[in-house]
Amino acid sequence: MPDPLGDLPRDYWDTGDLRKFMERASPWILDFCYHRLNSDPDVVGDFYVYFYERATICLDKYKSRQHLPFTGYLATYLRHEYYNFIRPRSHCAVEATTIANIHGLEGRSRMQNPFSESEKECAMNRIAEMMAALPLRLRLPLKLHYGFDLNCEELRDLVSRAPSPGRAAEFLLEFNNRRDSLRKKIGRLRNRAAHLNHLIHASPTRGDLDTDARTWRRWKNRILGVLSRNRSVYTQGEIAGLLGVSRSTVSRRVARALEIIRGGELWNTEVN
Repeated sequence: MPDPLGDLPRDYWDTGDLRKFMERASPWILDFCYHRLNSDPDVVGDFYVYFYERATICLDKYKSRQHLPFTGYLATYLRHEYYNFIRPRSHCAVEATTIANIHGLEGRSRMQNPFSESEKECAMNRIAEMMAALPLRLRLPLKLHYGFDLNCEELRDLVSRAPSPGRAAEFLLEFNNRRDSLRKKIGRLRNRAAHLNHLIHASPTRGDLDTDARTWRRWKNRILGVLSRNRSVYTQGEIAGLLGVSRSTVSRRVARALEIIRGGELWNTEVN
């Protein structure tokens, strides 16, 4: 497999143009940080600035490690630098915080989800355990609504409800396409927020540039507002049609599932 960033170090060594290197490498760097390190745009933006100031060290060190693919080397370097970055901040969000761990989609999905940042960062394994322990009638609507991966039991249940195998296959394709579309949209918004955060941190605070920084901050806050809103993969009305129940029943079941997970309750889960 070709190294996607393999030509960047040589270009930098030949020209000494760090800005060009960062322009070409930034989309990959930001994507890696969101998938592997932290889902908070502010933290990723701060770390992006932190790395930018040390990027020349990263590239100089690679001169003696050219037997390694540069993209793999950069991933390892970013991970180590991130740990150095968060250590003095006592920040609890490390690689394991990605919601993709719950989805079973590590490294390929960044879905919107109903859990707060503190819930995701400090109780990932617990959330996964609680979700797995939910009865099917609560778990399935929750997963369909927010786009979590479906296990064999859930897939069998959906297939059994479909009028034909072909319709079941069409649903699964649509489910994955919707999740992928939402993931890409969220990724674009997060990358834009991180880039704006970099511009805000890098700009001098005087004259017209101060006005620019205020504009960038306003734009970034708008994006964060969009990201903070829960977006569904399937609406509750669509799920009601799939499961053959009323919309109000789906609403109650999704609400009850979230209540159980957040409250740590595995008892008294009877719902219509």
